Amino acid sequence: MPKAEQEKAPKPTSRFLSAPCSEANQLARERAGLKPAQVDEPTMQFVRDSLNAINDSFFYGSPVYLQLDGYDEVLSSGLQLTARPART
Repeated sequence: MPKAEQEKAPKPTSRFLSAPCSEANQLARERAGLKPAQVDEPTMQFVRDSLNAINDSFFYGSPVYLQLDGYDEVLSSGLQLTARPART
């Protein structure tokens, strides 16, 4: 692709990929037991941002792809009690 045409390529490409990626998002949610996402502008923006993030990840040169697959929630109150002897 000529250099002059490369600037124009990402916009139509992301538009063409948005619909299949939205379907993939719905399928992944279904397999995870989640309710289907609403197909509205915020959801489509999430899909477009995800595509851009994957595309731009190659510019960072990292040889590793990390994905969060779970976490352990740890709760704490931050409350501390101390014993103080009574004054007489």
